Amino acid sequence: MPEIVLQTIDQYFGDTTDKNIKITTLLGGHSCVNFCIELDGKRFVLRFNEKASSSRFQCELFAMEHAAKVGISPTVLQSFPDNKMVLIEYIDGNTVTIEQANESENCIKIAKALGKAHTIPKNPYHGRPRNEIMEGFYETLLNYPEMRKETTQAIQLVREGHRKVQGLPSSYSVNTHNDLNPGNIFLTDKGALFIDWEGTNWEDPFYDLSYFAIFHDYSDGMELVLIKNYLERDPSVEELMRYKLTKMINFARIATSCYYIAAHAKQHEFDNASTLESWGYYVRALANKSYDGLSTSQFFYNLARTSLQQAISLKNE
Repeated sequence: MPEIVLQTIDQYFGDTTDKNIKITTLLGGHSCVNFCIELDGKRFVLRFNEKASSSRFQCELFAMEHAAKVGISPTVLQSFPDNKMVLIEYIDGNTVTIEQANESENCIKIAKALGKAHTIPKNPYHGRPRNEIMEGFYETLLNYPEMRKETTQAIQLVREGHRKVQGLPSSYSVNTHNDLNPGNIFLTDKGALFIDWEGTNWEDPFYDLSYFAIFHDYSDGMELVLIKNYLERDPSVEELMRYKLTKMINFARIATSCYYIAAHAKQHEFDNASTLESWGYYVRALANKSYDGLSTSQFFYNLARTSLQQAISLKNE
């Protein structure tokens, strides 16, 4: 346990030397470490983002605080900017499963929560736009000849799709969550709660909807339920087109990101002719944190190829 974590806990709770306190590390998180603190029968979560820049930390904190105000994120109890930590309330229960997300009642809860998320005031600490980050990944991936053709296809789809979305009269920008995978969503009696706002950005709201649908393996029918309940009306033809474009872009972004992960894995070895599984297989493997015996490089390379196929298929429809 890092000493700075213990010092931060004492800063909030007072000297815990003689108190019955239990601190455990929670599963999940990539750049952050989350600790569960149990004290006097109560539980709290301490989120530690040691590697975040000051502006990145403030960006997530702003999103967390404002999301909590509209009832779609755990309450922020105290922030410790110097230590890159935030103490938040503990949410009982597990995060959503793909099967639960595919129940209409839960889809509606999540759609309503997304509607609230997109009313949050513009975050003054936003970092680079998502597409700019993808361009950075692409520049790095040009150093890997075995991936150059595929990554070029992916970034071209991102660029082309983005131009088309921006050209649609109905397009506008809001604060987006940008990582609504099953591990970042809780379902409660009061509605859906979103955690891990580190990737929040300023984009078209349909990026959040299509990303959520992608990582919960939604059918066309479930996507329509999601869109209708988000808009609180039937979508227009142009809005359906806009949604489809953001879905294509998200698949292309996922492909670019996964090629990047595959290239930077410790064991940078993969078979570029390996058999690919369905998209549903990969999202379930990610949700279960199981690569079925594949190396990190091979799994994410296969995931990237499958995601690129999905993006190309959407473009050709």
